[in-house]
Amino acid sequence: MLALSMVVIASMIAVGGLGQMVLRGIGRLDMGLATVGGVGIVILAIILDRLTQAVGRDSRSRGNRRWYTTGPVGLLTRPFIK
Repeated sequence: MLALSMVVIASMIAVGGLGQMVLRGIGRLDMGLATVGGVGIVILAIILDRLTQAVGRDSRSRGNRRWYTTGPVGLLTRPFIK
């Protein structure tokens, strides 16, 4: 979350992206626009957190492995399956 907050700080030096949306919303006092950009940043942070946790888990501690938890499919589905 801290790393993604740098998106807003980077937008202050004219770098585009979600941070630009947040900064523009705050500058115009448009809380709707700022909220949409902020929610996008939070969702991106949650997805990245789940993916890195899934990649970092020890495969031996999971026990029974199903087809949808291995390979490329597992990389995408494992963060959402407990």
